[in-house]
Amino acid sequence: MNSITNTTKAGILSLFLCLAFAMLTLKLFSPPKAVPATAPVESFSAERAMQHLKVIAKEPHSLGTVANEKVINYLVQELKTLGLEVTIQDTLISRSNATKTSTRISRVQNIIGKLKGTNNSKAVLLMAHHDSQPNTPGAADDGSGVVSILESVRAIKANGPLQNDLIVLITDAEEIGLMGAKAFVDFHPMLQEVGLLINLEARGNYGVSMSFEMNPENGWIVREFAKAAPFPFANSMAYEVYKIMPNDTDFSMFRDTKISGINSATVEGLVHYHSMTDTPENISQDLLQHHGSNMLGMAQHFGNLNLAQTKAPDVNFFNPIGSSLIIYPAKYDMALMLLTILLFIATVVIGIRKKQVDLVPLLVGTGYFLVVLTIAGIGSFLLQQAILKIHPHYTAYYANSFYNVDYYFIAFTGFAGLIFTAIYGYQIKLGALSLSLGGVLMLVMAMFGLTLSLPTGTYVLYYPLIIYLMVQLLLLFLNLTPENKPYPFAIGQLVALLPALGLWSQTAYLLYETFGLSLAIIAPVLLCSFLFVLIIPLISMISSWNKSVLNIFAALTFCFGMIGGYFTSNYTQEQPLQTHLIYGLDADTKKAVWATNKSFKNNWVSSLITSRETAALNGIYPTQNWQVWQSPAPLKAISPSTITPILDTLSADNEYTKTYHIQFSTLVNSMEFFFENGSNISAIKINEFELEVSPSPKNDHIYFNFFAPPREGFKLTLSTKNEQQKIRVVDRIIGLPTDLYPSPMPENMIHGPGSKSNVILVKKAYEF
Repeated sequence: MNSITNTTKAGILSLFLCLAFAMLTLKLFSPPKAVPATAPVESFSAERAMQHLKVIAKEPHSLGTVANEKVINYLVQELKTLGLEVTIQDTLISRSNATKTSTRISRVQNIIGKLKGTNNSKAVLLMAHHDSQPNTPGAADDGSGVVSILESVRAIKANGPLQNDLIVLITDAEEIGLMGAKAFVDFHPMLQEVGLLINLEARGNYGVSMSFEMNPENGWIVREFAKAAPFPFANSMAYEVYKIMPNDTDFSMFRDTKISGINSATVEGLVHYHSMTDTPENISQDLLQHHGSNMLGMAQHFGNLNLAQTKAPDVNFFNPIGSSLIIYPAKYDMALMLLTILLFIATVVIGIRKKQVDLVPLLVGTGYFLVVLTIAGIGSFLLQQAILKIHPHYTAYYANSFYNVDYYFIAFTGFAGLIFTAIYGYQIKLGALSLSLGGVLMLVMAMFGLTLSLPTGTYVLYYPLIIYLMVQLLLLFLNLTPENKPYPFAIGQLVALLPALGLWSQTAYLLYETFGLSLAIIAPVLLCSFLFVLIIPLISMISSWNKSVLNIFAALTFCFGMIGGYFTSNYTQEQPLQTHLIYGLDADTKKAVWATNKSFKNNWVSSLITSRETAALNGIYPTQNWQVWQSPAPLKAISPSTITPILDTLSADNEYTKTYHIQFSTLVNSMEFFFENGSNISAIKINEFELEVSPSPKNDHIYFNFFAPPREGFKLTLSTKNEQQKIRVVDRIIGLPTDLYPSPMPENMIHGPGSKSNVILVKKAYEF
């Protein structure tokens, strides 16, 4: 081994400082500390908000349940105590899916409170949803949003009145398709009073409250948001990406209203999303503080502004490090992209003149960039598949993300580093700056592709590249090289990397947290293509001493993550396994099954479901071909819904009006209605509410799902050309017949999320 030279020492020191700065970046990407209940009454206190959360998230309280009614009553009383004028929007609402092949209808109970301002221009609307999914207490999703509203309103009252009216909208039925928000937008006259919307959501239970969605023409609201929020984490890349993703929140229902708004959520702690572990005990009070501090700051700021005009041309915005926010007009993008190109050309030209750059190695560097990108992508995918093969129970969770997923984030980062150093570390003889600029050339080209698909997200490339290229030019002009001035050169490289480290480290972290193990190739590929290619000059300073030292460091990082993941992979009472189980009863044939729609069957589920192949759940859904694991189950006496004809008339144009009374003896949480082939239905009413009728392309098949049906029963009225109708109904009842278990569910297991988990499905077919 060669002796350690000053060049090597300078390189190691700068690389160590780069790593420290990246860690500092992630440390600063964190919420504020929770404020105790002893804080001044004018401020937001997470500890005070927690007192509400312990009541709201005491148990699962999904739409239409008794627990949901308790939450509604509690919230109404609390808002009245705070002095708001409170009403409940109690209505039916329907919504067809994107392909117009099915319809959802639901009863919703939106809680609406109003606090009058002193000189109202337009009202500020604070929004969150009070319903949970069926198998979660919903402490974070969305109890955190609801209690942030309650504590914010209390603090606003303590501070004195706002100029603008303040409207509180705590929606119902968000979890089944944003039905409460749609009911407010479609039917409530108070919509016309709203000038600005602030919505809170959660996709995890800790981390920062990231403002990821704003309205088009966002220039005004982004600038005011930066003034209003004490901890403004936001970026326009998230805004652009979210626009093209299929995900929705209540905020989505307001897009066509042209109301300006800000949508904020956390994405950290995905394993607890919609899980029985989303409890008050598990939620981070720091997240709650961040949610609430920003909401209070925004409510007070916008509550005292004239909201008659809230639009301005789009801007770019991002956090370079911590919660500091850079904002500038999006129209500057083209100029900054051209500056990046000019700096790149200048660096190449000056580098050639200074004999630090050669065109052939530069083109080789471009090829290496593509090779590393390809290997990192394929290798990361194979690594992900291997992890899931070793630990198949991870597939029971959203994005395959188990409780120990952070270990795998470390492993994937080490793997990406290993691929990079294994290829580039042994090619430094070609010229470090040439190789680096070869990769930068690809990033410059990608920059133009990015501006077409994610226009206000292009800053993620040109901002770090501009600084990097400017520093390289300066080093060339000053003739600073690793050989003649190792420490100044290394310091220069450190400065050149700071913007990339600050921006791309938190971006990679967010990608890991958002997509988990399901798309684990994204963050390693980003690290290889974006960040590592800029570190080549520093790598060269170490590789000139020992080419394997960085490989060893990357390999150790990889091993640490994989070993840590392996030894924390077991499910325990503290890390319970999500179990998905259905009890399906065919009331026509008097046959029952246990079923699960998850590929992984744990030992306890396997004791109920012994089949080795999936099959269509034809006893419940005979025409849907829904493939599940299933086995016969003992028969349980569960009465299905009953349909009784009460009226049948024929109009002059030969159209029948058929009215039925629907009744059920147990608490049914939703009812799926299938009108079989050739139904010829032109209109459907639930009591006096008319649904959107959406015939399926397949033979006039009509389907709708009725959530939270009235417990006293309801009328179903059809307008049809057919004298006879075939109707199939599937009742969904939350909870399983535990008395039929051959053995109790183990204590290290919990019911998984979703409407097809911990549920009884009862099918009954009728022909009239």
